[in-house]
Amino acid sequence: MTGTFGVHVEDYIAMRRGLGYQLTGQARYLRNFAGYLDGLRHHGPVPLGLSVDWATSTSSTDPCTRARRLSVLADFLRHLAALDAPPRFHRQDCSAPPAAASPLTCTPKARSRPCCRPQQP
Repeated sequence: MTGTFGVHVEDYIAMRRGLGYQLTGQARYLRNFAGYLDGLRHHGPVPLGLSVDWATSTSSTDPCTRARRLSVLADFLRHLAALDAPPRFHRQDCSAPPAAASPLTCTPKARSRPCCRPQQP
């Protein structure tokens, strides 16, 4: 993952607002979380411990506040994980059309081709 978390948060907020969500309170939480991570100079995947530390670092005594903060983070972090996920199938040097690369449509003979084999991590 490249860039600061502030940039990722703003992109996420813009995407969600483009889909019709208002994200008023959630945007404030996410921007605060991004400032927390950027202040730590954190890069890469977000460890659970950092998320929990941020969510519980509120001055509110209401336990629902911590739960809300974690819930907002969970949606955002799933979004980031999807952006960082490697492609499941490698289609380089594949002469078959992309639809044929699906594991549901590949014949046993086609599965031996590079485009139909799962990419190794």
